[in-house]
Amino acid sequence: MVFVALALSFTLTRAVPATRPFEVRDSIQIADFIEAPVFSPDGRHFVTVTQRGVLPRGVTEATLWLFETAEVRRTVAEGSPIAPMPLARISGAINTGIGVLGSKGLVMNIRWTPDSTGVLFLGRNDQDNRQLFRVSLDDRKALSLSAATQDVVDFAIAGHRIVYYAAPDASTQDLWNSMAPSSPDIVVGTGMSLTQLFFPNAQKSSRQMPTPFEVWSIEGATAAPVKEASRGAPLSVIGSYNVSAMTVSPDGTRLIIIVHADEIPKSWEHYEFSGKADTRAFLAHAASESPQQDLGRALQYQVIDLDKGERHPLLDAPLADWQRGGKDALQAAWSPEGRHVAVSGTYLPLDRGTGKGSLKRCGAAVIDTRTGKFQCLVDNTKANAAPVHGLSWQGTGHLIVRFNNANSLDYEQRNGRWHLTASVAAAATGAPPLALSIRQALNDPPTLFAKDSISGQERRIFDPNPQLADIAMGTVTEIFWKDAHGRTINGGLVEPADFVPGKRYPLVIQTHNFRPRRFFRTGISDTASAGRALAARGMLVLQVDEPADAFMFTPQEATENGTNVYLAAIDKLTSDGLVDPKRIGITGYSRTAWYVSKAITDAPDRFAAAVVANGDPGSLLGYYGILESTDEDQWTATFAGAQPYGDGLKQWIANAPGFRTERIQAPVLIAAGDPGHLLPLWGLYAPLRQQGKPVELQYIRGGQHNLIKPLEILAHQELIVDWFDFWLNGHEDPNAEKLEQYRRWVNMCTATRSSRGSCNSQ
Repeated sequence: MVFVALALSFTLTRAVPATRPFEVRDSIQIADFIEAPVFSPDGRHFVTVTQRGVLPRGVTEATLWLFETAEVRRTVAEGSPIAPMPLARISGAINTGIGVLGSKGLVMNIRWTPDSTGVLFLGRNDQDNRQLFRVSLDDRKALSLSAATQDVVDFAIAGHRIVYYAAPDASTQDLWNSMAPSSPDIVVGTGMSLTQLFFPNAQKSSRQMPTPFEVWSIEGATAAPVKEASRGAPLSVIGSYNVSAMTVSPDGTRLIIIVHADEIPKSWEHYEFSGKADTRAFLAHAASESPQQDLGRALQYQVIDLDKGERHPLLDAPLADWQRGGKDALQAAWSPEGRHVAVSGTYLPLDRGTGKGSLKRCGAAVIDTRTGKFQCLVDNTKANAAPVHGLSWQGTGHLIVRFNNANSLDYEQRNGRWHLTASVAAAATGAPPLALSIRQALNDPPTLFAKDSISGQERRIFDPNPQLADIAMGTVTEIFWKDAHGRTINGGLVEPADFVPGKRYPLVIQTHNFRPRRFFRTGISDTASAGRALAARGMLVLQVDEPADAFMFTPQEATENGTNVYLAAIDKLTSDGLVDPKRIGITGYSRTAWYVSKAITDAPDRFAAAVVANGDPGSLLGYYGILESTDEDQWTATFAGAQPYGDGLKQWIANAPGFRTERIQAPVLIAAGDPGHLLPLWGLYAPLRQQGKPVELQYIRGGQHNLIKPLEILAHQELIVDWFDFWLNGHEDPNAEKLEQYRRWVNMCTATRSSRGSCNSQ
């Protein structure tokens, strides 16, 4: 729900000593910044957004915070307390992480109204659809401007006019329903994958394919579709969920958007798209509505006359190959007088008569909308060219091009051409005298800092997690080791809060990358990880940053970039006197679900417990499930290097974990976050179960690849912590609600005569 809350005060000084260990619920309720601070046009205020899980309600909650610039400056100068105002809160128990702009956020795309009296944003209000909201600074009431049945992909504002993309209803009610009313009863399944046949709505809801978007306009508080001139029906374009750029001309009459091209001109054959031999056929495929298409092709900037309901290409050229080489942040910006448009990441039109011209990608270009003339300002094909990060116009008519390396260039028009005026753009006139930054480190949760650009003074102004002051979190340190190939591998080692030097601890290896400059909470994801909560149960936790190199997409990948890397880490920590080599656990999900399955198969005596989640462990069932998909050839080469027939079957038996489960000694917790993940994981669970090996299955019907819903995360991570604590430490949680869980595990332990020692509670 959306509501306006009273101002909350908080303390920046953490003087309270830690009194209890870190738990899974603490991890869920940590607030993180999901949107960078945005100043109002008049500079008097700025807003930012934090998001956290709320227990026991089981919802994710996003808060839009309002700060007064003058008050923050006083705080920086005097150290006085500050109480930001929560303008609005939005909450819901929904999945937000599949192929969606702002994938994890309930609030996104924050923009101020031009008069600085309110804030516009997209929000998921207890539903999958994103609605367009406006909250006024006067009454602090959040008003929904779009219908709850529309999914708003993007929006733009100029003056009193707001324009937005309305995508189809994104409800996931029938996401995993194999008998949904919208699904046909009789299907020709030839050429379709098993997942497509079982769950026909799953692919649609992933928001990956080109989709018809309606263009809607708001003046005041009334939303209405822009009518197409030729038909009088709502104007519709084929857009992409993955890339969008909308900007309205200063007079509110014209809209620049990115859409899939209506047709593929023959001249586009001259453009080079990632070395594709048959460019035209590739472009035609990209323009189709096939869910397997590559969205980087056949996109272009178009202009819509909002009053007339007419549209045409801004440039007779496609966007640059943004997915493989074109790294510019795609966007467009109108000049203050409304004549010129600056765009990034595009090709430029070829000469229609000769078919010749520049085939290079253009990082930033300016187009004269009256004459159609264009000029490329940034040639990003040069080796030292940084990707374009932003475009903005100064009131004087200067165009500022910002790059992702923090540099910027200032252009002005002279004699009909745009010329570079300075290597570094001057500060914008009237810019707020504050520099804001969100800072965090492995052991420091994210906080907001402000620096007064006049005095140079700096201070922390907002800590959204004061509750962590009385929680013992332990310490995370970046460590390095060498693998068998001499490669330097890094990871984060998490120690218990009561760590004792010289004591050998159980070790849990968490896989799938490591981020040394971010606060360490659980791991790279909330799936298959429980970082600090595991450490609080008396275990060391190592988060590994696996290499991605020449071994990728080969049968050796899981061994060389996974198993051997993990074993080298175990050997190092053992030689350092930190871990007990007989008590090693390991977790994997997504791609590293296969890595971990391979590790516990190839080195069965090195691991005492494992977790495999939301991935393909290299089983035939998982492999057959992806037949007729774009991943088929890739996984054929990766799992075994051949198809599983004839001599190729021998390679599968030798390489794929699904054929070698008899070697597995570690008790394995298998977790499937939705029906789509259950199918491949069943190929690991079923043979282990049939052989009477210790295996536990957790199935979350309403989850997703990276778990988002707080109650699902709580159940998943609590089970992981209990699993490793039982098999590595011999401990049982005394919670009476878990009696059946431990009865099951003790029976597993007894039946397999585990080397853990006693199978009774310790």
